[in-house]
Amino acid sequence: MSTRQTVLTVLAGLALAVLGVWAATAPAAPLGDDCASCVASAGAHGAAAAHADGRASPLDTASFPDRWECGNWPVPLGWLHIASDVVIWASYTAIPVMLFLFLRRKQREEHARVLWLFIAFILACGFGHLLEAATFWWPAYRVTGLVKLATAAVSAATAVALVPLIPKALQLRSPRDLEADVAERTKELARSEARHRATFDQAVVGIAHVGLDGSWLRVNRRLCDMLGYTEAELLVTDFQTITHPLDLDADLTQVEAVLEGRIASYSMEKRYVRKDDEIVWANLTVSLLRDEDGAPVHFVSIVDDITESRALRAELQRAHDVLEAEVARRTAELSRSNDELQEFAYVASHDLQEPLRTVSSFVQLLERRLGDDLDDEGREYIRFAVDGTARMKGLIQALLQYSRVGAGDRPRDEVVELDAVVDEVLADLSAAVEEAGAEVERDPLPAVRGDASELRQVVQNLLDNALKYRGDEPLRIALRARTEGDDAVLAVEDNGTGIDPEHAERVFEIFQRLTPATRVPGAGIGLAITKKIVGRHGGSIRIEAGPGGRGSRFVLTLPLAAEVPA
Repeated sequence: MSTRQTVLTVLAGLALAVLGVWAATAPAAPLGDDCASCVASAGAHGAAAAHADGRASPLDTASFPDRWECGNWPVPLGWLHIASDVVIWASYTAIPVMLFLFLRRKQREEHARVLWLFIAFILACGFGHLLEAATFWWPAYRVTGLVKLATAAVSAATAVALVPLIPKALQLRSPRDLEADVAERTKELARSEARHRATFDQAVVGIAHVGLDGSWLRVNRRLCDMLGYTEAELLVTDFQTITHPLDLDADLTQVEAVLEGRIASYSMEKRYVRKDDEIVWANLTVSLLRDEDGAPVHFVSIVDDITESRALRAELQRAHDVLEAEVARRTAELSRSNDELQEFAYVASHDLQEPLRTVSSFVQLLERRLGDDLDDEGREYIRFAVDGTARMKGLIQALLQYSRVGAGDRPRDEVVELDAVVDEVLADLSAAVEEAGAEVERDPLPAVRGDASELRQVVQNLLDNALKYRGDEPLRIALRARTEGDDAVLAVEDNGTGIDPEHAERVFEIFQRLTPATRVPGAGIGLAITKKIVGRHGGSIRIEAGPGGRGSRFVLTLPLAAEVPA
Protein backbone atom coordinates (compact mmCIF):
# COMPACT_ATOMS: atom_id res chain seq x y z
CA MET A 1 0.00 0.00 0.00
CA SER A 2 1.34 3.43 -0.95
CA THR A 3 1.75 6.35 1.50
CA ARG A 4 -1.13 8.24 -0.08
CA GLN A 5 -3.46 5.26 0.28
CA THR A 6 -2.43 4.86 3.90
CA VAL A 7 -3.13 8.52 4.71
CA LEU A 8 -6.53 8.41 3.02
CA THR A 9 -7.42 5.21 4.88
CA VAL A 10 -6.47 6.72 8.24
CA LEU A 11 -8.46 9.93 7.57
CA ALA A 12 -11.51 7.95 6.46
CA GLY A 13 -11.26 5.81 9.59
CA LEU A 14 -11.05 8.84 11.90
CA ALA A 15 -14.07 10.44 10.22
CA LEU A 16 -16.10 7.25 10.63
CA ALA A 17 -15.01 6.96 14.27
CA VAL A 18 -16.16 10.52 15.05
CA LEU A 19 -19.45 9.88 13.28
CA GLY A 20 -19.95 6.66 15.22
CA VAL A 21 -19.31 8.21 18.62
CA TRP A 22 -21.62 11.11 17.84
CA ALA A 23 -24.38 8.82 16.58
CA ALA A 24 -24.09 6.35 19.45
CA THR A 25 -24.33 8.99 22.18
CA ALA A 26 -26.81 11.40 20.55
CA PRO A 27 -30.05 12.04 22.54
CA ALA A 28 -33.32 10.72 21.24
CA ALA A 29 -35.24 13.07 18.94
CA PRO A 30 -38.66 14.48 19.96
CA LEU A 31 -41.40 12.05 19.10
CA GLY A 32 -43.87 13.05 16.46
CA ASP A 33 -47.56 12.34 16.43
CA ASP A 34 -47.16 9.57 13.82
CA CYS A 35 -45.04 7.45 16.21
CA ALA A 36 -47.65 7.28 18.96
CA SER A 37 -47.87 3.50 18.85
CA CYS A 38 -44.04 3.13 19.03
CA VAL A 39 -43.90 5.58 21.96
CA ALA A 40 -46.59 3.78 23.79
CA SER A 41 -44.75 0.52 23.28
CA ALA A 42 -41.32 1.95 24.35
CA GLY A 43 -42.74 3.73 27.37
CA ALA A 44 -43.15 7.40 27.74
CA HIS A 45 -40.96 7.47 30.84
CA GLY A 46 -37.86 6.07 29.15
CA ALA A 47 -38.12 8.36 26.16
CA ALA A 48 -38.73 11.39 28.30
CA ALA A 49 -35.79 10.56 30.58
CA ALA A 50 -33.42 10.09 27.68
CA HIS A 51 -34.61 13.33 26.10
CA ALA A 52 -34.27 15.28 29.31
CA ASP A 53 -30.77 13.93 30.13
CA GLY A 54 -29.32 14.74 26.70
CA ARG A 55 -26.84 11.79 26.81
CA ALA A 56 -27.44 8.10 26.16
CA SER A 57 -25.46 4.85 26.57
CA PRO A 58 -24.81 2.73 23.46
CA LEU A 59 -26.59 -0.13 25.28
CA ASP A 60 -29.58 2.04 26.18
CA THR A 61 -32.65 0.67 24.43
CA ALA A 62 -35.26 2.64 26.34
CA SER A 63 -35.66 5.15 23.53
CA PHE A 64 -36.44 2.50 20.91
CA PRO A 65 -39.27 -0.03 20.75
CA ASP A 66 -38.81 -3.67 19.86
CA ARG A 67 -38.83 -4.20 16.19
CA TRP A 68 -41.97 -6.31 16.47
CA GLU A 69 -43.72 -3.31 17.98
CA CYS A 70 -42.46 -0.79 15.43
CA GLY A 71 -44.79 -0.97 12.48
CA ASN A 72 -47.30 -3.55 11.49
CA TRP A 73 -45.04 -6.65 11.11
CA PRO A 74 -46.75 -9.81 9.90
CA VAL A 75 -45.34 -12.74 11.86
CA PRO A 76 -44.15 -14.74 8.81
CA LEU A 77 -42.34 -11.70 7.43
CA GLY A 78 -40.66 -11.02 10.75
CA TRP A 79 -39.43 -14.59 11.09
CA LEU A 80 -38.25 -14.52 7.48
CA HIS A 81 -35.96 -11.60 8.38
CA ILE A 82 -34.86 -13.26 11.61
CA ALA A 83 -34.08 -16.64 9.98
CA SER A 84 -32.27 -15.05 7.04
CA ASP A 85 -30.09 -12.87 9.30
CA VAL A 86 -29.19 -15.83 11.52
CA VAL A 87 -28.24 -18.02 8.53
CA ILE A 88 -26.18 -15.18 7.07
CA TRP A 89 -24.45 -14.70 10.44
CA ALA A 90 -23.68 -18.45 10.68
CA SER A 91 -22.27 -18.52 7.15
CA TYR A 92 -20.25 -15.35 7.71
CA THR A 93 -18.78 -16.95 10.81
CA ALA A 94 -17.90 -20.26 9.09
CA ILE A 95 -16.12 -18.56 6.20
CA PRO A 96 -13.51 -16.76 8.42
CA VAL A 97 -12.90 -19.98 10.32
CA MET A 98 -12.02 -21.73 7.06
CA LEU A 99 -9.81 -18.81 5.99
CA PHE A 100 -8.04 -18.92 9.37
CA LEU A 101 -7.35 -22.63 8.98
CA PHE A 102 -6.09 -21.98 5.44
CA LEU A 103 -3.71 -19.31 6.73
CA ARG A 104 -2.35 -21.60 9.42
CA ARG A 105 -1.82 -24.44 6.95
CA LYS A 106 -0.35 -22.53 4.01
CA GLN A 107 1.32 -19.60 5.76
CA ARG A 108 1.25 -17.46 2.62
CA GLU A 109 2.73 -14.30 4.15
CA GLU A 110 2.49 -12.26 0.95
CA HIS A 111 -1.35 -12.36 1.11
CA ALA A 112 -1.82 -12.78 4.88
CA ARG A 113 -2.69 -9.12 5.55
CA VAL A 114 -5.47 -9.06 2.95
CA LEU A 115 -6.84 -12.38 4.19
CA TRP A 116 -6.92 -11.13 7.79
CA LEU A 117 -8.83 -8.07 6.59
CA PHE A 118 -11.28 -10.38 4.80
CA ILE A 119 -11.72 -12.37 8.01
CA ALA A 120 -12.43 -9.21 10.01
CA PHE A 121 -14.78 -7.84 7.32
CA ILE A 122 -16.81 -11.06 7.06
CA LEU A 123 -17.03 -11.42 10.85
CA ALA A 124 -18.24 -7.82 11.16
CA CYS A 125 -20.86 -8.34 8.44
CA GLY A 126 -22.08 -11.53 10.12
CA PHE A 127 -22.28 -9.91 13.55
CA GLY A 128 -24.28 -7.04 12.04
CA HIS A 129 -26.84 -9.49 10.65
CA LEU A 130 -27.04 -11.20 14.04
CA LEU A 131 -27.83 -7.84 15.70
CA GLU A 132 -30.45 -7.15 13.04
CA ALA A 133 -32.21 -10.37 14.07
CA ALA A 134 -31.87 -9.47 17.77
CA THR A 135 -33.56 -6.06 17.34
CA PHE A 136 -36.89 -7.82 17.03
CA TRP A 137 -36.64 -8.32 20.82
CA TRP A 138 -33.68 -6.13 21.83
CA PRO A 139 -33.69 -2.75 20.06
CA ALA A 140 -29.95 -1.95 20.53
CA TYR A 141 -29.79 0.28 17.50
CA ARG A 142 -26.84 2.17 18.91
CA VAL A 143 -24.74 -1.03 19.11
CA THR A 144 -25.91 -1.95 15.64
CA GLY A 145 -24.72 1.40 14.38
CA LEU A 146 -21.26 0.92 15.96
CA VAL A 147 -20.96 -2.55 14.40
CA LYS A 148 -21.94 -1.12 11.03
CA LEU A 149 -19.28 1.57 11.57
CA ALA A 150 -16.64 -1.09 12.25
CA THR A 151 -17.82 -3.04 9.22
CA ALA A 152 -17.52 0.07 7.08
CA ALA A 153 -13.98 0.73 8.32
CA VAL A 154 -12.83 -2.83 7.74
CA SER A 155 -14.48 -3.01 4.32
CA ALA A 156 -12.83 0.27 3.30
CA ALA A 157 -9.42 -1.00 4.45
CA THR A 158 -9.98 -4.25 2.60
CA ALA A 159 -10.89 -2.39 -0.58
CA VAL A 160 -7.77 -0.25 -0.30
CA ALA A 161 -5.59 -3.32 0.33
CA LEU A 162 -7.02 -5.01 -2.74
CA VAL A 163 -6.02 -2.17 -5.07
CA PRO A 164 -2.33 -3.17 -5.52
CA LEU A 165 -3.36 -6.82 -5.88
CA ILE A 166 -5.59 -6.21 -8.88
CA PRO A 167 -2.68 -6.07 -11.44
CA LYS A 168 -1.27 -9.29 -10.04
CA ALA A 169 -4.68 -10.90 -10.14
CA LEU A 170 -5.12 -9.86 -13.76
CA GLN A 171 -1.85 -11.62 -14.59
CA LEU A 172 -3.10 -14.90 -13.19
CA ARG A 173 -3.84 -17.45 -15.84
CA SER A 174 -7.34 -18.71 -16.31
CA PRO A 175 -8.30 -22.28 -15.36
CA ARG A 176 -8.55 -23.09 -19.06
CA ASP A 177 -4.98 -21.89 -19.64
CA LEU A 178 -3.76 -23.85 -16.64
CA GLU A 179 -5.53 -26.95 -17.88
CA ALA A 180 -3.89 -26.48 -21.29
CA ASP A 181 -0.48 -26.17 -19.63
CA VAL A 182 -1.11 -29.27 -17.58
CA ALA A 183 -2.19 -31.14 -20.69
CA GLU A 184 0.93 -30.03 -22.62
CA ARG A 185 3.23 -30.93 -19.76
CA THR A 186 1.50 -34.27 -19.43
CA LYS A 187 2.16 -34.93 -23.12
CA GLU A 188 5.80 -33.85 -22.77
CA LEU A 189 6.15 -36.10 -19.74
CA ALA A 190 4.69 -38.96 -21.75
CA ARG A 191 7.09 -38.26 -24.63
CA SER A 192 10.03 -38.09 -22.20
CA GLU A 193 8.94 -41.36 -20.62
CA ALA A 194 8.69 -42.92 -24.07
CA ARG A 195 12.21 -41.72 -24.97
CA HIS A 196 13.52 -42.99 -21.65
CA ARG A 197 11.85 -46.35 -22.16
CA ALA A 198 13.21 -46.60 -25.72
CA THR A 199 16.70 -45.72 -24.49
CA PHE A 200 16.39 -48.27 -21.71
CA ASP A 201 15.02 -51.04 -23.91
CA GLN A 202 17.23 -50.46 -26.96
CA ALA A 203 20.56 -49.78 -25.22
CA VAL A 204 23.54 -51.78 -26.49
CA VAL A 205 24.49 -52.64 -22.90
CA GLY A 206 22.43 -54.40 -20.27
CA ILE A 207 20.51 -52.05 -17.95
CA ALA A 208 18.53 -53.09 -14.90
CA HIS A 209 16.78 -51.66 -11.85
CA VAL A 210 17.60 -53.90 -8.92
CA GLY A 211 15.82 -53.96 -5.58
CA LEU A 212 17.63 -53.48 -2.29
CA ASP A 213 17.34 -57.23 -1.73
CA GLY A 214 18.92 -58.01 -5.12
CA SER A 215 15.70 -58.81 -6.97
CA TRP A 216 15.40 -57.70 -10.59
CA LEU A 217 12.77 -54.94 -10.82
CA ARG A 218 13.20 -53.98 -14.45
CA VAL A 219 15.50 -55.31 -17.17
CA ASN A 220 16.10 -54.38 -20.78
CA ARG A 221 16.28 -56.61 -23.83
CA ARG A 222 20.07 -56.60 -24.08
CA LEU A 223 20.44 -57.94 -20.53
CA CYS A 224 17.97 -60.72 -21.26
CA ASP A 225 19.89 -61.68 -24.41
CA MET A 226 23.18 -61.54 -22.54
CA LEU A 227 22.01 -63.84 -19.73
CA GLY A 228 19.80 -66.12 -21.83
CA TYR A 229 16.64 -65.49 -19.77
CA THR A 230 13.33 -63.95 -20.70
CA GLU A 231 12.21 -60.79 -18.95
CA ALA A 232 9.57 -62.70 -16.99
CA GLU A 233 12.15 -65.26 -15.82
CA LEU A 234 14.55 -62.60 -14.60
CA LEU A 235 11.87 -60.63 -12.73
CA VAL A 236 11.15 -63.60 -10.45
CA THR A 237 14.78 -64.10 -9.43
CA ASP A 238 17.69 -62.00 -8.11
CA PHE A 239 21.23 -61.20 -9.18
CA GLN A 240 22.70 -63.39 -6.43
CA THR A 241 21.21 -66.48 -8.07
CA ILE A 242 22.93 -65.96 -11.43
CA THR A 243 26.23 -64.53 -10.13
CA HIS A 244 29.23 -66.85 -10.27
CA PRO A 245 29.91 -68.14 -6.73
CA LEU A 246 33.52 -66.97 -6.84
CA ASP A 247 32.42 -63.37 -7.53
CA LEU A 248 29.39 -63.12 -5.24
CA ASP A 249 31.15 -62.09 -2.01
CA ALA A 250 33.05 -59.27 -3.72
CA ASP A 251 29.82 -58.00 -5.29
CA LEU A 252 27.87 -58.10 -2.02
CA THR A 253 30.69 -56.27 -0.22
CA GLN A 254 30.43 -53.41 -2.71
CA VAL A 255 26.62 -53.38 -2.41
CA GLU A 256 26.90 -53.03 1.36
CA ALA A 257 29.38 -50.15 0.99
CA VAL A 258 26.97 -48.29 -1.32
CA LEU A 259 23.99 -48.81 1.02
CA GLU A 260 26.02 -47.52 3.98
CA GLY A 261 27.00 -44.43 1.98
CA ARG A 262 30.74 -45.15 2.11
CA ILE A 263 30.88 -45.05 -1.70
CA ALA A 264 28.48 -43.57 -4.25
CA SER A 265 28.92 -46.29 -6.89
CA TYR A 266 31.24 -49.10 -7.90
CA SER A 267 32.52 -50.93 -10.96
CA MET A 268 33.89 -54.44 -11.18
CA GLU A 269 34.46 -57.29 -13.58
CA LYS A 270 32.39 -60.31 -12.64
CA ARG A 271 30.97 -63.50 -14.04
CA TYR A 272 27.32 -64.38 -14.56
CA VAL A 273 26.01 -67.91 -15.13
CA ARG A 274 23.69 -67.99 -18.14
CA LYS A 275 20.55 -70.07 -18.27
CA ASP A 276 22.47 -72.60 -20.40
CA ASP A 277 25.25 -72.69 -17.73
CA GLU A 278 27.69 -70.81 -19.94
CA ILE A 279 29.89 -68.21 -18.23
CA VAL A 280 29.50 -64.56 -19.22
CA TRP A 281 32.14 -62.03 -18.20
CA ALA A 282 30.71 -58.55 -17.65
CA ASN A 283 31.85 -55.13 -16.58
CA LEU A 284 29.31 -54.12 -13.93
CA THR A 285 28.69 -50.52 -12.84
CA VAL A 286 26.22 -49.95 -10.00
CA SER A 287 24.80 -46.79 -8.45
CA LEU A 288 22.03 -46.25 -5.89
CA LEU A 289 18.90 -44.17 -6.52
CA ARG A 290 17.62 -42.35 -3.43
CA ASP A 291 14.39 -40.42 -2.83
CA GLU A 292 14.14 -36.74 -1.86
CA ASP A 293 14.66 -37.68 1.81
CA GLY A 294 17.83 -39.64 1.01
CA ALA A 295 16.26 -43.04 1.58
CA PRO A 296 17.45 -45.82 -0.81
CA VAL A 297 14.95 -46.72 -3.54
CA HIS A 298 16.70 -49.17 -5.86
CA PHE A 299 19.99 -49.84 -7.62
CA VAL A 300 20.73 -48.95 -11.24
CA SER A 301 23.05 -51.51 -12.85
CA ILE A 302 24.88 -51.19 -16.18
CA VAL A 303 26.12 -54.55 -17.46
CA ASP A 304 28.53 -54.66 -20.41
CA ASP A 305 29.40 -58.02 -21.92
CA ILE A 306 33.21 -58.29 -22.07
CA THR A 307 33.48 -62.03 -22.71
CA GLU A 308 34.95 -61.59 -26.19
CA SER A 309 37.22 -58.71 -25.19
CA ARG A 310 38.55 -60.73 -22.24
CA ALA A 311 39.19 -63.68 -24.54
CA LEU A 312 41.00 -61.38 -26.96
CA ARG A 313 42.93 -59.81 -24.08
CA ALA A 314 43.91 -63.26 -22.83
CA GLU A 315 45.02 -64.22 -26.32
CA LEU A 316 47.05 -61.03 -26.61
CA GLN A 317 48.59 -61.71 -23.22
CA ARG A 318 49.54 -65.22 -24.31
CA ALA A 319 51.05 -63.82 -27.49
CA HIS A 320 52.85 -61.19 -25.44
CA ASP A 321 54.21 -63.85 -23.08
CA VAL A 322 55.38 -65.94 -26.03
CA LEU A 323 56.98 -62.89 -27.62
CA GLU A 324 58.68 -61.94 -24.37
CA ALA A 325 59.98 -65.46 -23.99
CA GLU A 326 61.28 -65.39 -27.56
CA VAL A 327 62.87 -61.97 -27.01
CA ALA A 328 64.46 -63.23 -23.81
CA ARG A 329 65.74 -66.31 -25.62
CA ARG A 330 67.14 -64.30 -28.50
CA THR A 331 68.59 -61.72 -26.13
CA ALA A 332 70.34 -64.49 -24.26
CA GLU A 333 71.60 -65.93 -27.55
CA LEU A 334 72.76 -62.52 -28.68
CA SER A 335 74.47 -61.95 -25.36
CA ARG A 336 76.25 -65.29 -25.68
CA SER A 337 77.10 -64.47 -29.28
CA ASN A 338 78.50 -61.08 -28.24
CA ASP A 339 80.49 -62.67 -25.47
CA GLU A 340 81.81 -65.25 -27.87
CA LEU A 341 82.56 -62.55 -30.45
CA GLN A 342 84.45 -60.46 -27.90
CA GLU A 343 86.33 -63.50 -26.74
CA PHE A 344 87.08 -64.42 -30.35
CA ALA A 345 88.23 -60.89 -31.12
CA TYR A 346 90.50 -60.88 -28.09
CA VAL A 347 91.90 -64.33 -28.81
CA ALA A 348 92.19 -63.64 -32.52
CA SER A 349 93.95 -60.34 -31.96
CA HIS A 350 96.31 -61.98 -29.50
CA ASP A 351 96.94 -65.04 -31.66
CA LEU A 352 97.30 -62.98 -34.84
CA GLN A 353 99.70 -60.51 -33.31
CA GLU A 354 102.12 -63.25 -32.28
CA PRO A 355 102.78 -64.48 -35.88
CA LEU A 356 103.03 -60.86 -36.99
CA ARG A 357 105.68 -60.20 -34.39
CA THR A 358 107.48 -63.35 -35.55
CA VAL A 359 107.34 -62.32 -39.21
CA SER A 360 108.45 -58.78 -38.41
CA SER A 361 111.29 -60.01 -36.22
CA PHE A 362 112.60 -62.53 -38.74
CA VAL A 363 112.37 -60.04 -41.60
CA GLN A 364 114.38 -57.51 -39.60
CA LEU A 365 116.85 -60.26 -38.57
CA LEU A 366 117.19 -61.26 -42.22
CA GLU A 367 117.95 -57.63 -43.11
CA ARG A 368 120.71 -57.46 -40.46
CA ARG A 369 122.31 -60.77 -41.48
CA LEU A 370 122.33 -60.12 -45.16
CA GLY A 371 123.48 -56.59 -44.57
CA ASP A 372 125.42 -55.35 -47.60
CA ASP A 373 124.45 -58.38 -49.63
CA LEU A 374 120.96 -56.90 -50.11
CA ASP A 375 120.45 -54.65 -53.03
CA ASP A 376 118.04 -51.75 -53.06
CA GLU A 377 115.18 -53.88 -54.34
CA GLY A 378 115.64 -56.42 -51.53
CA ARG A 379 115.69 -53.69 -48.90
CA GLU A 380 112.51 -52.27 -50.41
CA TYR A 381 110.82 -55.70 -50.14
CA ILE A 382 111.86 -56.00 -46.53
CA ARG A 383 110.49 -52.49 -45.84
CA PHE A 384 107.16 -53.47 -47.48
CA ALA A 385 106.97 -56.55 -45.28
CA VAL A 386 107.72 -54.63 -42.08
CA ASP A 387 105.20 -51.88 -42.96
CA GLY A 388 102.57 -54.49 -43.82
CA THR A 389 102.97 -56.28 -40.51
CA ALA A 390 102.76 -52.90 -38.72
CA ARG A 391 99.55 -52.01 -40.53
CA MET A 392 98.15 -55.47 -39.85
CA LYS A 393 98.96 -55.04 -36.17
CA GLY A 394 97.19 -51.66 -36.18
CA LEU A 395 94.09 -53.18 -37.78
CA ILE A 396 94.04 -56.01 -35.28
CA GLN A 397 94.32 -53.58 -32.38
CA ALA A 398 91.58 -51.40 -33.90
CA LEU A 399 89.33 -54.44 -34.25
CA LEU A 400 90.00 -55.33 -30.64
CA GLN A 401 89.20 -51.78 -29.58
CA TYR A 402 85.91 -51.78 -31.55
CA SER A 403 84.85 -55.11 -30.05
CA ARG A 404 85.45 -53.82 -26.54
CA VAL A 405 83.00 -50.89 -26.92
CA GLY A 406 80.10 -51.64 -24.59
CA ALA A 407 81.75 -54.73 -23.16
CA GLY A 408 80.97 -55.48 -19.52
CA ASP A 409 78.19 -54.05 -17.39
CA ARG A 410 79.36 -50.45 -17.08
CA PRO A 411 76.41 -48.15 -16.16
CA ARG A 412 75.30 -45.61 -18.75
CA ASP A 413 73.06 -43.54 -16.49
CA GLU A 414 75.59 -41.45 -14.58
CA VAL A 415 75.54 -37.67 -14.88
CA VAL A 416 78.35 -36.59 -17.21
CA GLU A 417 79.37 -32.92 -17.37
CA LEU A 418 80.41 -32.43 -20.98
CA ASP A 419 82.30 -29.24 -20.18
CA ALA A 420 84.61 -31.22 -17.90
CA VAL A 421 84.98 -33.95 -20.53
CA VAL A 422 85.97 -31.41 -23.22
CA ASP A 423 88.48 -29.83 -20.83
CA GLU A 424 90.17 -33.20 -20.32
CA VAL A 425 90.24 -34.03 -24.05
CA LEU A 426 91.65 -30.61 -25.00
CA ALA A 427 94.32 -31.06 -22.37
CA ASP A 428 95.30 -34.41 -23.93
CA LEU A 429 95.24 -32.93 -27.45
CA SER A 430 96.92 -29.69 -26.52
CA ALA A 431 100.09 -30.54 -28.46
CA ALA A 432 98.14 -31.42 -31.62
CA VAL A 433 95.96 -28.31 -31.26
CA GLU A 434 99.02 -26.13 -30.91
CA GLU A 435 100.77 -27.81 -33.84
CA ALA A 436 97.70 -27.25 -36.06
CA GLY A 437 97.33 -23.66 -34.85
CA ALA A 438 93.66 -24.45 -34.23
CA GLU A 439 91.22 -22.09 -32.56
CA VAL A 440 88.57 -23.88 -30.44
CA GLU A 441 85.30 -22.09 -29.69
CA ARG A 442 82.70 -23.64 -27.41
CA ASP A 443 79.25 -22.96 -25.99
CA PRO A 444 78.37 -23.89 -22.43
CA LEU A 445 77.69 -27.60 -22.68
CA PRO A 446 74.96 -29.45 -20.78
CA ALA A 447 75.16 -32.42 -18.48
CA VAL A 448 74.03 -35.65 -20.11
CA ARG A 449 73.29 -39.15 -18.92
CA GLY A 450 75.73 -41.87 -19.94
CA ASP A 451 79.14 -43.48 -19.44
CA ALA A 452 81.83 -40.87 -18.85
CA SER A 453 84.75 -42.85 -20.35
CA GLU A 454 82.81 -43.74 -23.51
CA LEU A 455 81.56 -40.18 -24.00
CA ARG A 456 85.12 -38.96 -23.51
CA GLN A 457 86.17 -41.24 -26.37
CA VAL A 458 83.38 -39.75 -28.56
CA VAL A 459 84.57 -36.17 -27.95
CA GLN A 460 88.21 -37.16 -28.52
CA ASN A 461 87.43 -38.97 -31.80
CA LEU A 462 85.46 -35.98 -33.18
CA LEU A 463 88.11 -33.40 -32.20
CA ASP A 464 90.93 -35.67 -33.45
CA ASN A 465 89.04 -36.10 -36.72
CA ALA A 466 88.83 -32.29 -37.13
CA LEU A 467 92.59 -31.95 -36.43
CA LYS A 468 93.53 -34.67 -38.93
CA TYR A 469 91.37 -33.47 -41.81
CA ARG A 470 92.22 -29.77 -41.72
CA GLY A 471 92.72 -27.68 -44.80
CA ASP A 472 95.18 -24.97 -45.71
CA GLU A 473 93.32 -22.23 -43.78
CA PRO A 474 93.82 -21.75 -40.06
CA LEU A 475 91.71 -24.41 -38.37
CA ARG A 476 88.66 -23.31 -36.41
CA ILE A 477 86.68 -25.79 -34.35
CA ALA A 478 83.34 -24.92 -32.67
CA LEU A 479 81.33 -26.93 -30.16
CA ARG A 480 77.63 -25.94 -30.09
CA ALA A 481 74.80 -27.13 -27.85
CA ARG A 482 71.02 -26.81 -27.67
CA THR A 483 68.08 -28.86 -26.36
CA GLU A 484 65.21 -30.63 -28.07
CA GLY A 485 62.76 -32.06 -25.55
CA ASP A 486 64.65 -34.45 -23.31
CA ASP A 487 67.73 -34.57 -25.55
CA ALA A 488 70.87 -32.52 -25.81
CA VAL A 489 71.86 -31.73 -29.41
CA LEU A 490 75.61 -31.26 -29.79
CA ALA A 491 77.46 -30.14 -32.89
CA VAL A 492 81.20 -30.24 -33.62
CA GLU A 493 81.98 -27.89 -36.55
CA ASP A 494 85.23 -27.30 -38.43
CA ASN A 495 86.39 -25.55 -41.59
CA GLY A 496 88.53 -28.46 -42.76
CA THR A 497 88.45 -30.48 -45.97
CA GLY A 498 84.88 -31.67 -45.39
CA ILE A 499 83.20 -34.85 -46.64
CA ASP A 500 81.28 -35.42 -49.84
CA PRO A 501 77.54 -35.84 -48.96
CA GLU A 502 77.37 -39.12 -50.89
CA HIS A 503 79.83 -40.60 -48.42
CA ALA A 504 77.99 -39.28 -45.33
CA GLU A 505 76.97 -42.77 -44.18
CA ARG A 506 80.07 -44.59 -45.34
CA VAL A 507 82.41 -42.71 -42.99
CA PHE A 508 80.72 -44.39 -39.99
CA GLU A 509 81.45 -47.91 -41.27
CA ILE A 510 84.34 -49.84 -39.79
CA PHE A 511 87.66 -49.71 -41.72
CA GLN A 512 86.16 -47.31 -44.29
CA ARG A 513 88.57 -44.54 -45.28
CA LEU A 514 88.07 -41.77 -47.81
CA THR A 515 91.71 -40.67 -47.62
CA PRO A 516 94.67 -43.00 -48.07
CA ALA A 517 96.54 -43.93 -44.91
CA THR A 518 99.70 -42.51 -46.48
CA ARG A 519 98.18 -39.02 -46.29
CA VAL A 520 96.27 -39.25 -43.01
CA PRO A 521 97.31 -41.88 -40.49
CA GLY A 522 94.67 -44.08 -38.84
CA ALA A 523 92.83 -47.38 -39.14
CA GLY A 524 89.46 -45.88 -40.22
CA ILE A 525 87.68 -47.00 -37.08
CA GLY A 526 87.27 -43.83 -34.99
CA LEU A 527 83.92 -42.70 -36.41
CA ALA A 528 82.60 -46.27 -36.36
CA ILE A 529 83.38 -46.47 -32.63
CA THR A 530 81.79 -43.03 -32.14
CA LYS A 531 78.55 -44.10 -33.80
CA LYS A 532 78.45 -47.33 -31.80
CA ILE A 533 78.87 -45.49 -28.49
CA VAL A 534 76.26 -42.85 -29.34
CA GLY A 535 73.79 -45.55 -30.40
CA ARG A 536 74.36 -47.46 -27.15
CA HIS A 537 73.43 -44.28 -25.28
CA GLY A 538 70.10 -44.04 -27.12
CA GLY A 539 71.26 -41.19 -29.34
CA SER A 540 72.07 -40.60 -33.00
CA ILE A 541 74.83 -39.02 -35.05
CA ARG A 542 74.98 -37.61 -38.56
CA ILE A 543 77.33 -35.54 -40.67
CA GLU A 544 76.48 -32.50 -42.74
CA ALA A 545 78.25 -29.58 -44.36
CA GLY A 546 79.90 -27.08 -42.04
CA PRO A 547 79.16 -23.35 -41.75
CA GLY A 548 78.92 -21.68 -45.12
CA GLY A 549 79.12 -25.07 -46.86
CA ARG A 550 82.77 -25.48 -45.86
CA GLY A 551 84.21 -28.18 -43.62
CA SER A 552 82.09 -30.64 -41.66
CA ARG A 553 79.52 -30.56 -38.89
CA PHE A 554 78.94 -33.68 -36.79
CA VAL A 555 75.55 -33.48 -35.05
CA LEU A 556 74.74 -35.94 -32.28
CA THR A 557 71.96 -36.30 -29.70
CA LEU A 558 72.33 -37.61 -26.16
CA PRO A 559 69.79 -37.92 -23.31
CA LEU A 560 69.80 -34.89 -21.01
CA ALA A 561 70.55 -35.27 -17.33
CA ALA A 562 69.76 -31.65 -16.48
CA GLU A 563 68.69 -28.43 -18.17
CA VAL A 564 71.13 -26.59 -20.37
CA PRO A 565 72.76 -23.79 -18.34
CA ALA A 566 71.30 -20.38 -19.10
